[in-house]
Amino acid sequence: MCSINTLCNFFVLLVVVAFVVAVLCINRVLKDRTLFARGLLRDLKLSTRYIIFLQNGYSIKNYLEKKGYNRIAFYGFNDLGKTVLNNLLSENVNIVFGLDEAYGEYGLNFDILHPTCQLPQVDAIFLIADNGRVRNMVKNSGDYIFVTLDDILKEHRI
Repeated sequence: MCSINTLCNFFVLLVVVAFVVAVLCINRVLKDRTLFARGLLRDLKLSTRYIIFLQNGYSIKNYLEKKGYNRIAFYGFNDLGKTVLNNLLSENVNIVFGLDEAYGEYGLNFDILHPTCQLPQVDAIFLIADNGRVRNMVKNSGDYIFVTLDDILKEHRI
């Protein structure tokens, strides 16, 4: 039989463990929200710069053609990415395939491939944003040139 003292100690220990777990969960939620907020802020700034780029009469297609990049893979299907993609498609940029972990989901007129599968050769992979993750995932498929929206905007001093 357990004494009242043992049960009280067990209960206190249980409460402490529950408190620690709750603190860890709250910390994780706050960290996730912070990362999410940083991503939204990054996208907002990038969107604003992209609008200025377009207002100044610049074109991603012209940039790609000047660099000799005619066969393009596209990564970045968030809201900004879809806007840029629609712009590229309206300018008849040759998007050979898209890259996404949710491959096949978008029903566009090109295949969406998972970044870790064997990829066809292209002149460049266009990334909306680059945190190095996509570069690491595709490195086993070959040597690729990566072009980011940020690179293009910086080159145009935007």
